Amino acid sequence: TGASSATASVSTNTALAAADGHIYLASVSSKSFRTVSAVNGLGLVWTELRGQCGGRNQTGVSIWKATGTPSASSSVVTAVLSGSVSNAVIAVARYSGVGSLGSLASANTNGTSGACAGGLDTSSYSMNLTTSAANSFVHAAVAKRAVSHTAGGGFVQQVLVSQGSSSSDIASVVVLDQVIGSPGVVGVAGSFSGNVDWAVTAV
Repeated sequence: TGASSATASVSTNTALAAADGHIYLASVSSKSFRTVSAVNGLGLVWTELRGQCGGRNQTGVSIWKATGTPSASSSVVTAVLSGSVSNAVIAVARYSGVGSLGSLASANTNGTSGACAGGLDTSSYSMNLTTSAANSFVHAAVAKRAVSHTAGGGFVQQVLVSQGSSSSDIASVVVLDQVIGSPGVVGVAGSFSGNVDWAVTAV
């Protein structure tokens, strides 16, 4: 994980170990929301899987992936934003044994793939992701600003990283995952300690 303030980039605090053929997933959130223009690290090519703004554009979350043969034995991972923000955070996960990537989904207070304006803050989130293979692994990232978070539907909260000095400028991201035994529709859901402009993405 890593965090930054008053800049247009954010890097992990420590270097990630390289692993040939493993998949890396970087989740990035900011306050206020700026899109992620690039992710760099380990000499791998990173591509965005899904980005989602909040319903009032106060935050957002983006998941980027990289796989292949790293050209470095270890390195930090850095996300470059489209503009400077008050605060930004990044969390990078590494998984082994991934055959292929499946469905993608995202949502905010305006609904599935929601627009960046007109949303009304809520204290919970829920969206569906469809898996097509047995023992699929669902990875989700939630931008939640300053409120606390409770995972729902069997998901395990693996990490939370936040940055900011006051509730009005905090950026934070929660990373969740779960193994789904049988193919089908998975409910990606959770709740917050108060109403907030949130965004969630999942793969």
